[in-house]
Amino acid sequence: MTSESLSDNEIELVKNSWDVVKKDGKHFGNQLFIDFFTKHPTYQQNFKSLANIPLSELGSSKRLLAHTTGVMYALTSLVDNLDDTEVVVEMLAKTGDNHRRRRLDVRAFDELGVVFIDLLRTALGANVLDGQLLNAWSKTYSLIVAHIKTAFQ
Repeated sequence: MTSESLSDNEIELVKNSWDVVKKDGKHFGNQLFIDFFTKHPTYQQNFKSLANIPLSELGSSKRLLAHTTGVMYALTSLVDNLDDTEVVVEMLAKTGDNHRRRRLDVRAFDELGVVFIDLLRTALGANVLDGQLLNAWSKTYSLIVAHIKTAFQ
């Protein structure tokens, strides 16, 4: 991710909107994975600690909360450092390597992105996630995934 990839305005939009989302980060993180597993149930099997939990019980699962808490901290760190290219690239390389070693299908990140943007729309409101903010988040997520995919090569 380079400073040329995201404008200062896009970084500010993403940071400001993430400040709203992270206030209810536990709920957002849990809902992200519940929605993801609902749309793509086969991916739940990639999570050994979650594989045998019925989807209807995931919302109250401490195992899911433990995972999503880590994901939310990682996302917050990424957003907080969007203006520090080298830090973000290193963070994403580590994320990609961790998921590659677990043999996760790299396409899962693309599919998660659709769910992520939909959930952002719900969390922020469709009137807030307008064209400019939607474009900023879409661009940010695309850059994140591009760097994660690099670690899979």
